[in-house]
Order: sequence, then structure tokens, then C-alpha cells
Amino acid sequence: MSPKWMRTRQWTVMLWSCVAGLGTILPSKALQELMPELPDMLQQTMMGVMSSYWGYIVVCILAPLVEEIVFRGAILKSLLKSVKPMWAIVVSALLFSLIHANPAQMPHAFLIGLLLGWMYWRTGSILPGIALHWINNTTAYAAYRIAPSMADASMTELFGSTPRICLAIGFSLLILLPALFQLHVNMRRAE
Repeated sequence: MSPKWMRTRQWTVMLWSCVAGLGTILPSKALQELMPELPDMLQQTMMGVMSSYWGYIVVCILAPLVEEIVFRGAILKSLLKSVKPMWAIVVSALLFSLIHANPAQMPHAFLIGLLLGWMYWRTGSILPGIALHWINNTTAYAAYRIAPSMADASMTELFGSTPRICLAIGFSLLILLPALFQLHVNMRRAE
């Protein structure tokens, strides 16, 4: 978390990291529903954490900070020294998904781990990943706090018909894809 990267004033990268975080939510939810039913072993625990105002500090502040320090700042950084970048990113994303210890979250965590790993590899900083991770977790926390009864709602329960689901996913992709493009164009290491 060297201040060197922040001194390069890559505010555009931070902004697009947050936008990408928003754009990942519905496609991840749809992908999760397309996969075979995986047990949600931590649902009750997470509901308890999310129902507390202290849950925001744990889920939205501490989790992104600690997970990015460990998985990108330590594990990925070490792997990049000895393995090709693609394999280092895949291994760190796999470890990131496994540490969630919840089969229902693992596919989403793996894909987000790939994105976060790519961002770290391109920038050499965990800060854009913390921003994306914070937005992702904060959106989940806010959705739970606003409508706890809809916490595990399906895409059909949320949007109704298949055309509406497709429109929602399409809208999310209209957020995610330009954000990824802008990240690709703007991400760079501090010099």
C-alpha cells in the first residue's frame, strides 16, 4: 500500500474500479444461478453479521482491506516473482475463492479474484482492488439492510420474467464492460 501509486493520481482507475464493482453484481448472481445448487454453509452466520451495524465495518471495510493485503499484496505478489502472471493470478484467485469456505460464494469469489489479480498485476497496488471489493461488499450489505427478506432471492424473484432478467444483466454489462475497458486503458504502475 505504498503511497507511491496514489501520488501518481490515478483517480480515474479508482473511479472505474468502483464502477466495475457495481457492474459485476448481477452477472455474478446470474452465473451463480446457472450453476448446480451449491450449499450455502455460512448463510446464517452472514445474516447475523449483516443485520448488525458493526457488520458494515467487518464486511465492507475490514474484509476488503485484509483480503486484498493477503491475497494480492502478499500471495499474488510472491507468486508473480516465480510464476507466469496468468498462473499467479489464477492460483491467487483459486485460493481467494477457497478461503471464503462457502461453496455458494466460490464461483463469484474466483471470478472476482481473477479481476482483482489482474488489477494488481497491472498497477502493482492493492488500492484499486480495495475500491472494487468495497463497492461489491457494500452493495451486498446495503441490499440486505434495505430488504433482508430478499437476501437470497433468485433473479426471477427480483426481476420477474426472462426478458427483464436479460435486460438487467445487459444493463449490468453496459456498466461492467466499459469499466473494464477504461481500467485496461488507464491502469499503470507507479514510476
